[in-house]
Amino acid sequence: MRILLDPEIFHFGPCGMTRYYAALYQGLSELGHKIDLPLRISGSEYLNGRWETLHCRTRQQTLPWRLLFKLSRTLDTKNYLQKVNAGGYDLLLLSSPVQHTAFLKSLGRRPFAMVVHDTMRITVMPDGAVDTPGMTVERLSYLARRASRVICISESTRSDLLQLSGMNPDRAVTIHTGQLLDSSPCSAPSMALPDKFLLFVGERSGRKNFRFLLQALAPLFHQDSDLHLICTGTLNEWESDWLNFLGISRQVISIPAPDPVLRYLYRHALCLTHPTYYEGYGLPVLEAMALGCPVVSANNSSIPEIGGDAVLYVNATDADSILNSVAKLNADPELRRRLSEAGILQAAKFTREKMMKEISRTLNDAIKDVKGLRPSAVMNDSM
Repeated sequence: MRILLDPEIFHFGPCGMTRYYAALYQGLSELGHKIDLPLRISGSEYLNGRWETLHCRTRQQTLPWRLLFKLSRTLDTKNYLQKVNAGGYDLLLLSSPVQHTAFLKSLGRRPFAMVVHDTMRITVMPDGAVDTPGMTVERLSYLARRASRVICISESTRSDLLQLSGMNPDRAVTIHTGQLLDSSPCSAPSMALPDKFLLFVGERSGRKNFRFLLQALAPLFHQDSDLHLICTGTLNEWESDWLNFLGISRQVISIPAPDPVLRYLYRHALCLTHPTYYEGYGLPVLEAMALGCPVVSANNSSIPEIGGDAVLYVNATDADSILNSVAKLNADPELRRRLSEAGILQAAKFTREKMMKEISRTLNDAIKDVKGLRPSAVMNDSM
């Protein structure tokens, strides 16, 4: 199969989506598919573009590098649309996180497929704030109705998408994301870490419920001065101000977390705190479980589908629910052990190999549909 892969997602920095598509590029290539990716410079370490090698990433913060990266993005987009128009591929696979539609003008009758990671539904946060996706959700619905196949990363996301778009349900398939954070040796961060810490991984805005989590856990931090919370990334000015207001700024630490450090954090944290208000999948939950880190997460959207019985569930809108669950886990090493063991077993259900085989089969079905052939069934769980 000849696949033209939209390069847009690779212009973004390290995140779950760039990791996903880099793994997809590698996995489909390993299965013998020919992937055409018009990418000159990647925004993350997961995959290199044609103009770079890993050692040159040390120059990414310089002005010449940033200008070159900006130029490469423009050239990549132009080259991509030229390739869409020229043909020479069996299927186009989208990666745009903002659902760009310009390619449709040149696609003709050739098939395209897309992966839906979530539908970014409008949600009202516990503090009354509204987390809204804007027009992206309208473009998502528009493209889903035109795609030959739509891969949804959870059944929860598939259900949301069908309700949102009105698309043909036969063209929407659920293929769970496999464990993509490998179990290579971990590496401790350069800074000294506290002996006892909770962990928060990923974006912290809006529906991730970070602000409410801090408010809910403040009494526990006041009670236990040895307990800390480590966040990946960098705290912004508003987060720091909120921490000062709550009187817990000394106990909340932010650190950069490339993969070796992230693995270290998962393996040494008391638990992952993940009281999200909405998820299309919940990749940090799967990563934590796979590495033996107990998980406290919200009982909503896709989380129970991924976490099964291996997660300590909370009500994301109830501060007492979050506080009591984390406090219980903090005080009970036997509970942490049970959750760790259950998490490892649960995560083993979601393998990279199974994911790649199912995606390969689904993309082949998209091509057969266009050629008028009867599509095969999506792989069952035994593969």
